[in-house]
Amino acid sequence: GRAEQCNIDLYPSTYPPTEANMTVPYKVVNLDLLPMDRWTAIGTEYKAGINKLINVFLNHSVGGPSTPVGHFVERVLNADSEKLLSKLPKEYAEEIRGLSMVTGLDLGYMILFQLAYELEGLCTSIVARD
Repeated sequence: GRAEQCNIDLYPSTYPPTEANMTVPYKVVNLDLLPMDRWTAIGTEYKAGINKLINVFLNHSVGGPSTPVGHFVERVLNADSEKLLSKLPKEYAEEIRGLSMVTGLDLGYMILFQLAYELEGLCTSIVARD
């Protein structure tokens, strides 16, 4: 088979992190808001970065539909977004829908990146209710 090529030189490295980007911002998500509205402030603040991340991923990381990642991406983006959301807990689906609306990104992209995030096990948040 054909070997995958890593394109790490396409973008400036963020590793090792500089002092300026070592601090992770602290954000509060108000769980008393409607699920669709919970991520509005954060989505608005990071809209450009979210769009850039998606473009970099799709243009340089996927490797086309013949790769396992490319095949997965193609299946998610070609699926019925509402049907996919119906498989998730209602509040979770509404949060994804709200973030899609505030960023202006297609719902399929939001679902794709949320699934990838969950599959990678990168969730580091702590949720508390008072």
